[in-house]
Amino acid sequence: MHDGMALTKTELLQAPRHNGRLLLEDWAESNIFGRPIKRARLISTLQGVGDIDVVAPLFEPQLVRVGDDRLTLVGHEVHAAGGGARHVLQVWLVKPYE
Repeated sequence: MHDGMALTKTELLQAPRHNGRLLLEDWAESNIFGRPIKRARLISTLQGVGDIDVVAPLFEPQLVRVGDDRLTLVGHEVHAAGGGARHVLQVWLVKPYE
């Protein structure tokens, strides 16, 4: 999905790839949801930049498929929109760095 729209197979093949370290965590302190929540983050592996997200975090991720060399997570991203928040369903296909 991109901006809430399902991608065609061609669009998916052409979609940008992002490299980083996958981090799955419980986020309990002072978050936008006002309650503990699970989130998945793709963290930059560049030295000296700290824990910088490569893409927007995935909230309430669910593991929906595991294969020999990949896993699929489904959750939602939150984006600022018109003074409020817009939640967008997102699917991550996670593979080892090559």
